[in-house]
Amino acid sequence: MREPVLDAEANVIGSIHLFEACVKHHVGRVVFASTGGAIYGEVADGQRAEVGWREDPLSPYACSKLAVERYMGFYRREHGLDGVVLRYANVYGPRQDPHGEAGVIAIFHQRLKAGQPIQINAKLEQGDDGCVRDYVFVSDVVRANVMALTGNLHGTVNVATGTETTTRQAADLIAAALKVDSPEIGFGGRRAGDLQRSVLLPAGELGECVSFADGIGMTAEWFSGES
Repeated sequence: MREPVLDAEANVIGSIHLFEACVKHHVGRVVFASTGGAIYGEVADGQRAEVGWREDPLSPYACSKLAVERYMGFYRREHGLDGVVLRYANVYGPRQDPHGEAGVIAIFHQRLKAGQPIQINAKLEQGDDGCVRDYVFVSDVVRANVMALTGNLHGTVNVATGTETTTRQAADLIAAALKVDSPEIGFGGRRAGDLQRSVLLPAGELGECVSFADGIGMTAEWFSGES
């Protein structure tokens, strides 16, 4: 959000350089980690965004992902470069870095384990339960990538669970999994660029995904074992 030019230079121009190299060296297939959690824009209550919806990117991050998808289409048509687009929901799980550009799940684990307060940023008004997200466990993302690499997924695919979770629900579940009683929770305002609600319709080819409760249990177990 602060540096859209830098974002475009790295993600859009960088991807074009990569596609050019793929054509030059006769690469057979490219699997692109795109975003379903941002590219569709706001998803109304009771709905799940599916492939084919009108894209409505509302942040530089989402704009760059959609631009690269369009360039993939160009390279497919003009150069025969096979491409698979995986539109991830919000990925979480063991080994996620709780620093830098980390997701809220890793941040909450790290802070709660250390006895530090956590903050729920507002969906609409400070003090509400926070934004609604579709959290997908890392093993399901790995499975989707392997399927795409081996030719068992094609085109554009939503990698998601289709289940919605508020930030507050995630915080409570993480605290319970880490056995943290009465965690200190603060409430912040709405962050620029945050979608209020993002829930996706998962691809049927992926089969059943790990539930959020089971995924948090495995994630908490890993964080608990970290020094």
